[in-house]
Amino acid sequence: LTYSPPLRDTPQDVRVQGTGFYSNCYTLLGERVTSSASTADFVRPNHDWSDLLNIVPVTSQLTWNTGEVSTFRLTQVSVRADGPLLVLAGTTLSGKFEGATVVMNVTFSSTDLDACRSSEGLPGMNASQTLVLTRAL
Repeated sequence: LTYSPPLRDTPQDVRVQGTGFYSNCYTLLGERVTSSASTADFVRPNHDWSDLLNIVPVTSQLTWNTGEVSTFRLTQVSVRADGPLLVLAGTTLSGKFEGATVVMNVTFSSTDLDACRSSEGLPGMNASQTLVLTRAL
């Protein structure tokens, strides 16, 4: 993710941009999917570094390799270790896998959130992600 202007410890309107990919997907039932991608490009008003550690609602979309789209409604819970770890859980609202339970883990590479207190701010972060969708039969 990139932040423009860089994320700081004072609230400001911040443009958040990024791209995420999931590969090595495995499907037990239904049409097979092998990968998916998502993009983010939005402005978050009054955003500061503490928002990375809050519980917030998130709506997200993934486009699968089949061209189908899934829209998720998630709750983001954050933990700070070396860098933030986001755990998002919720449901698939529409599209492929509608009704499935979603758990997404986003582990940011070691990020110095103290940079948010500097005049330069935090310009961005990299992460690895895992996604699990489950549905009762």
